[in-house]
Amino acid sequence: MLNREWSPEGREPVRNFNRSHYGKHIVFFPSQKNNKQIICESRHEADYCVVLELDKNVRTYFLQPVTSEFRLGLKTIHYTPDFFVRTHDHTDYFSEVKPTFDPCSPGYLQILHLFEKQARKLHYGFLKVEDPPPEQLTRKSTLQTLYLRSLQATEIEYQYLVNETQGISSLTIGELLMQSDAPSMRAIAKAIIQGVIWIDLKQPLNLNTLLVFGSSK
Repeated sequence: MLNREWSPEGREPVRNFNRSHYGKHIVFFPSQKNNKQIICESRHEADYCVVLELDKNVRTYFLQPVTSEFRLGLKTIHYTPDFFVRTHDHTDYFSEVKPTFDPCSPGYLQILHLFEKQARKLHYGFLKVEDPPPEQLTRKSTLQTLYLRSLQATEIEYQYLVNETQGISSLTIGELLMQSDAPSMRAIAKAIIQGVIWIDLKQPLNLNTLLVFGSSK
């Protein structure tokens, strides 16, 4: 139950994933911020995990964190948000993730509104998160690819890349990988994720992608 004594730390997700109905797509997401695999109930939740991993203000996050109870007419309604997010600036918030909220019924939207009011009384925010519009799909795909690649990079590989590219302002991925003793692509991915290298996320990722080193961007 969500109240002033509630805390997500040390708790398991409140929903039992073993009892998910037919058609549910369970996704195991490798979270660096939580240092463990996160069980997501959909691809949309896993996609949102990438967003949280790359948000520098996000400290950690929890799935299916708490179930709240409401009276809606003569009915007792239970609602479980998809995420609870801890942030470095203490603007912690809950999130509900959907491909789009357009087809949601008025009754369901009212439940979300009631939960948002309850959360805000406890000084938590509440976000309704939808899939990005078509013009942002390239950015989404690129970030997912880079994040998964970056997980495989060792600290030695990463530091080697940083050392070898000191004094370089820009190169394409192809130019960097063609050098003798070139750094690994997974180290490049980690550097982009860490913000050490800038790329244009509006463009597809390929050998012609320009890498801009340092903090000039």
